[in-house]
Amino acid sequence: GSSNLAFWSIAVSFAALVPFSVSEGAVSRVSWSVWLSSGLSLAYLAVICTALCTLLWQRAIVLCSERNLAPTMHLKTPVAVLLGPLIAGETLSTTGMIGIATILVAVWVVQPRAELAARPG
Repeated sequence: GSSNLAFWSIAVSFAALVPFSVSEGAVSRVSWSVWLSSGLSLAYLAVICTALCTLLWQRAIVLCSERNLAPTMHLKTPVAVLLGPLIAGETLSTTGMIGIATILVAVWVVQPRAELAARPG
């Protein structure tokens, strides 16, 4: 199913990128601490940000309909913008706040209403 497809697309992409990563490291002659840091970052991205999130997303699709869930994909940008100040000490600009508000309103507007979704036809 879709979990199998997601796994193989991630695995093939990872395998295809490893040689480029190794050659980049060899060319730039980085230290082992940089290699370790890069490897751990890659593992975090692969396991947490890609595999785990893909599995959670697929589980959410099983529990909800695609129609109800699709607009929420756009919520990752406001979450990332809000996490910047909380985690990395970044400043939240007026433009960032306007962008967050715009996305939240847009997601709310396109969410199907229960009474409209229940109507036949």
